[in-house]
Amino acid sequence: MNPTDKKQSSKSVNEAEAANRYRQAAEQGDAEAQYQLHWCYLNGKGVPQNDVEAIIWLRKAAEQGYAPAMEDLSGCYRIGRGVPKDGVEAANWLRKAAEQGSVEAMEQLGYCYRFGRGVPEDEAESINWHRKAAELGSARAMEVLSDRYFLGIGVLADESEAMNWLRKAAECDGHNLAQLGMRYLYLRNDEEAVQCFRKAAEQGSDRAQYMLGECYRYGWGVPQDAEEAAECYRKAKRMEPFRDQGRKVTIDCS
Repeated sequence: MNPTDKKQSSKSVNEAEAANRYRQAAEQGDAEAQYQLHWCYLNGKGVPQNDVEAIIWLRKAAEQGYAPAMEDLSGCYRIGRGVPKDGVEAANWLRKAAEQGSVEAMEQLGYCYRFGRGVPEDEAESINWHRKAAELGSARAMEVLSDRYFLGIGVLADESEAMNWLRKAAECDGHNLAQLGMRYLYLRNDEEAVQCFRKAAEQGSDRAQYMLGECYRYGWGVPQDAEEAAECYRKAKRMEPFRDQGRKVTIDCS
């Protein structure tokens, strides 16, 4: 047996041993073990790949209130893996996970209500679940709330509240710094925009690096400087999608 085959054989033995340990605990009612055994069947790790058997163990864990299992069971119903595709059942399991405190489930349930996936379309209820997720620290939910307040969708338009949530999102996740800079630029607060673009650029954001170049090019919040603008453009690796945006700032509503 060559070294590669030997290594593969050892890996298979280890996977089978792990699956057996999970099964023993799962049969004793351990929800986490049931969840892990579902993954073994789903991916054919230590046991033959079997979607139906995976769902059996996933459902057992979900019915015990194990939130990750509820989320994954929702996903199976959403795409129809191992169970018939069913948007209503997918939303039901998301709700159960959200009620257990899953931030990810709260976010996804917010999108369900926004787009009418398995539940009636309801902007107010969408906002409700995104707010719950945001209050538990979800930067994505904070960004959604910011857009909703800025555009007045599901809530009364409130520029101050929109900026408040976007600032919080930027504090939680530097990815949102560039978006915060775009919003400041839209509101003609050029100095704040430059600060955001500069910080985001220092963290590696090509979008922010390019927009910092635009600020130098047009003199937004900084002295006009063609050489500095060119240097920013050079540093931006993917500047084409943002070329010639100028003041035509778009607000991401996804």
